[in-house]
Amino acid sequence: ITIFSAKQAAEGMAELAAQGFKAEQVYQSMPGVLKLASIEGIKMSEAAKIASAAIHQFGLEAKDMNMVADVLAKTSSSSATTVKSLGYSMQYIGTISHATNQSFLDIAAALGVLGNAGRVGESAGTGLRAMLLSLDNPTRKAAEMLKYLEINVRGANGEILPMSKLIDALQPVLNTAGAGAKIFAKRWSDVEPLLRAGGKAFNDISKEVRNFSGEADRMSEKIRSGLKGTFEAFKSNLETLAIQFGKILEPIADAVLQFGLKVSKGLSTALNIFAELPVPIQLAAAALGVF
Repeated sequence: ITIFSAKQAAEGMAELAAQGFKAEQVYQSMPGVLKLASIEGIKMSEAAKIASAAIHQFGLEAKDMNMVADVLAKTSSSSATTVKSLGYSMQYIGTISHATNQSFLDIAAALGVLGNAGRVGESAGTGLRAMLLSLDNPTRKAAEMLKYLEINVRGANGEILPMSKLIDALQPVLNTAGAGAKIFAKRWSDVEPLLRAGGKAFNDISKEVRNFSGEADRMSEKIRSGLKGTFEAFKSNLETLAIQFGKILEPIADAVLQFGLKVSKGLSTALNIFAELPVPIQLAAAALGVF
C-alpha cells in the first residue's frame, strides 16, 4: 500500500528527469524520493528537487538516494528542523561544502545544531556558506584576525578541517571582541550559534545522524499507520482505480465515438444533397417530415 497515486509518482519522476537524471537513475532514486515525500507530506516534485539537489551538490550518486532520505529524516527527528527546511538550507550550502570537503552527514549535523538555536532554512544555509567561504578564501582582515588568534583551519594536506575540528579550532573567536565580525562579516550572527553550541553539541547530533539507517522508513511507516496516512492511501487508491477504469472503458468510448462520427458524416452528406435539390422538392420533403 502506498499513500501516493500514480500521478504523484509520475510528478516525482518528471522532476528527477528535469534535474538531469537518466532513466536508470530515476528508477534507482524513486524509492528514496517516495520515502522523503511521505515524512512531512511535502509534494512529490519538491521531495525530488530536495533529494536531487543533495545528490548533485555533494557529489553523490543516484544509488545514494535512500541514504539522503534517511539522513534528512534522522536530522529532522533529532533536532528542531524539518526535511523541508533542511532541503532549503542545502540549496545554499551544498556546493561550497563539497568544495571544502565537508561531508553530507557533517553538514546535516551542523544544520541540526543551528536549527536547535533557531536558525533554519535560508539563515542556516547562508550562515554555513559564509563560514566556509570566509575560511577557504578569507579577506585581508579575516586572515589577519585568524593569524592573530593563532587559528589554523587547515589540515596537513591543506584542506579545510572537517566540521567537528573546525568548530573546536574557532572557539577563540568567541572570546575576542569583534573577531567574529572581522572574519565572517555580516553573517557572523548566523555563524555564532554553531560555535557557541561547541564541538560537544555538534558531536551529539552527529552521532544521532550517523545512526540514520532505516529512519525514513520508520517515520514513513508511522505516518502511514495514522489517520492521515490512511486517508492519503485511500485517495491514492481511488485515483489509481479511476485510471484503471478509464483504461477499461477507453475501447468502448472509442467505439461509441467512431459510430457517432460515421453517423454525423452520413447526416452531413444527406444535408448537402438536400441543399442541392430544387426548392419545390425541398418544400415537399419538409412537409412530409423527411427533413
